[in-house]
This record gives sequence, C-alpha cells and structure tokens, in this order.
Amino acid sequence: MKDNLFEGFPRASKEDWMRQVTKDLRGKDFEETLVTKTSDGLKIAPFYTAEDVSWKGFSVGTIVPNPSIPGLSPRYWSNVFEVEGADVKASNKELLLALQNGADALLLPLEGDEDLDLLLQEVMPKYIQIFIVPKNDPIGALHHFLNWIKRNGFDPNELQGGLLWDGFANTLIEKEDKENIIETAASLLGEAEELGQFKVFTIDSAIFHNAGASPVQELSYSLAAYIELVDGLTQRGISSKKIFEKTMLKTAVGSDYFMEMAKIKTFRILYHQLAKLYQITIPMENIFIISSTSFWTMSKMDVYTNMLRNTTEAMAAILGGCNALHVLPHDALLGKSDSFSRRMARNISNILKEESYLDKVLDPTAGSFYLENLISDLFEMVQSKLIEIEQLGGWWKLYQIGSIQNAVKAKRNQKMDALKNGKTVKIGVNKFIVPNEQFERSNENPETEENWQMLPARASEKMEKNTTQKP
Repeated sequence: MKDNLFEGFPRASKEDWMRQVTKDLRGKDFEETLVTKTSDGLKIAPFYTAEDVSWKGFSVGTIVPNPSIPGLSPRYWSNVFEVEGADVKASNKELLLALQNGADALLLPLEGDEDLDLLLQEVMPKYIQIFIVPKNDPIGALHHFLNWIKRNGFDPNELQGGLLWDGFANTLIEKEDKENIIETAASLLGEAEELGQFKVFTIDSAIFHNAGASPVQELSYSLAAYIELVDGLTQRGISSKKIFEKTMLKTAVGSDYFMEMAKIKTFRILYHQLAKLYQITIPMENIFIISSTSFWTMSKMDVYTNMLRNTTEAMAAILGGCNALHVLPHDALLGKSDSFSRRMARNISNILKEESYLDKVLDPTAGSFYLENLISDLFEMVQSKLIEIEQLGGWWKLYQIGSIQNAVKAKRNQKMDALKNGKTVKIGVNKFIVPNEQFERSNENPETEENWQMLPARASEKMEKNTTQKP
C-alpha cells in the first residue's frame, strides 16, 4: 500500500486524550466514572496509549509457541480429549473417533490398574500428546503407563505430554506430608531420565482458580508452591535445571476475556523470570502451558449457556498462548457427561481453528497497549505477593496455618455474594433467566469442605440454592 491513510490525522498524545475526556465528562470525576477495578484491585483505564507502556528488563513481544514446521500454520495448539467411563472398550472406540476428528491429545485419568492394552488399542503415542492425571499414586500411574509404552515397543524418548501432578497444590484437596511430596517428586524425576519431552511436574494454578481465587492469588500461590518443591529437591542435591526442564504450567481460564489472556501471558513471563533466579535460561516460547476452560464459571441454571462460556474461555486461552487446550463438556458439573456434550466440547477447538482461523496469525494480541499494561500490572502484583509469601515463611507455612485457604475462600465468597446481589452479571443465572426453567441435581453428593481444604466451587452456587430443583 503506497499511500499512508493516517498521514492526514494529527498524532494525539495521552494528554490530548485526557483533555478531551475531561471536557466530555462535564465535571464528573474521571476515576469514579470511567476507571474500573478488578477483584485484585487492578485499575482498568478506559483507554491506553503508547505512553502507558513501561516494561522493565524485558519485552512482552510475541511469547506464544511457534512450531516452525513447514506446512503448519504459525500458531498451533493441541486439542485435548478427556477419556471418561469405566467401559474400557467403549472408551477406546470414542477416543479413536475423537483422534480421527480433530483431537490430537489425550487426557487419561489413571488409577494404575486399567487395561491400557484395550483402552489405548491402535493409539500411536509418538503422533499425539498424552497427559496423565493420577487418581491416587502418581508414581504408580506413571509406571503403569510406561510399562504399556515399553511392552508395545514404543520409544519413551518420543513421548509428548506430561503428568498433571502438583504435589503441594494437591494438599489443598487431600492431606499429604511435605517430605512425602518431595520424595515422590524425586522418584518421578528419576523416571524422567528416559522421557525426552514428557514432563513430570505441573504448576497447577487451576486448583486455585476453580476454588474461586483471583488471578493474582492463582499465580502467586501456585508459583510459591513450586518454589517449595524446587527448594526441597535442590536441598537433596538435585539440579534445578532438571526440575525446570521437566515442568509445565496448567491454568483454568475464566470468562473475564482480556484478564484471562493477560493471566496466561503473565504466567509464562513469571515462570521465565523465576527460572532466571535459579540461573536457568528457558526461551519463553518453549514453556509449555496446558489450559482448560473453567469449572468455576459453570452453572447448573440454563446449562447450555456453559457452551458460550466455553467458547469465550477457549478463545482467551488460545490468544493468551496456551500450547494445549482442554474444553470441559458443558454439563461436566452434572456428573458424567454424555457423548454429545463431549463432542461439542472437542469441536469448539476445531471451530476456532478451522472456521475462525485463530491458527493463521501467530499472536493477534501483540502490540495491544491495554493488554501490555494489564500484563505489567499483574506481573508486579504477583511479584510483590511472592515476596510477601517468602517473608512470611513460605507457602508450606501459610498452608499449615490456613492463611492460603482463608484468603481464597474470602475471595470466593466475595464473588458469590456479588453475583447473588446483582453487582456482577451472569447470563442465565441473574440476567436473562429462562422462565420456569428447572435444572437437574448432580448424582453425586456434594463434599463437605474442611477448614484445611480448598475444593472446587462455582460462582453460581449460592444462586442455585435458592432455585427449585428437580427431584
């Protein structure tokens, strides 16, 4: 394009914009009228300019993964399909169908006694990613999977994916001794010697998100827990380089579209900077992030609206730079999902790639003044929180006295009350409610949360308790 269409317009500075906004407000206070605050107290201005960008030490730039493989689009993420159900033969049939129709990664919850020969029949591990979710013992689950790999003549060095295990974060759900966590981690790292690209550690911020935590709490508490793990292993003489090389990040992505994009990008930057503190250099684009849609944002009221939430959250995860995307079925909160809901979940990622072309541009958000400021503010708040946690004695000490649990539960109740009182809007829950619509109760009895626990919750729970349910 030879002609620059913007040459005829004068350049406007931040001061020029503020002068015009002040004039249009006609005496109203700028902060009170146009500046909003997040649950963490971050101030969101109505507009940003290049003058607002003030990164220190490194640039946000393009920090999403690029496969650099000829023939592939510049932006790639794997579509994760979760294997559910006790019927191994039926599960094998369904996962093969999923792999033939857009899925290229599997999420396998393993007890350690499953018939993997039947469950994974005809699956070729070297062409996909496989993520293992240990139901109980992570060592037993990994051994069980590796035995299947070796028994079938596959090369462990070609495996891609990882073990979705965060020993410290899991203590918020099931109690475990600190030394046992470190011992388990050391054993897993020993197993990882023969696993080239397969990760064995996860920094799981999704546990905090789905319990109702704010973005700053999610990132700071999950990274502080990882610091406990790294320090515990290095004290045993294990190289920090080995630990970081075998770690991936896991996030749950909520419905606050731009904040969730910023959260994933900030998570990547924070992990990169943490590695540098241990004298380890990891290119930011090589940091692996698996993202799932949010359990916290789902509602039993007008359950099909969860499909819309899934789509918004999946888009935020992709634009935020995730490497793998797991979309939860829209009826996941009602117990076991049916084949229709699992297919719909899988197809969200397919549609965003094949019909919305989100894979055609490496990073559509690059250069956004708004996002870069959001990332900068989020980074600084998490950094300050991490310093505070260390000064107070570290993650484990705060966990033992219940400080982490109390802080997250307070934020959770604040969000639930805001929804119940109408201060925040949720479609199908307190806005545009379907008249006389009833919803089904989950087949499972709700768990009672102990003081030391931090179980998954949902923002709409208090609203649902006041709504008539089907028996």
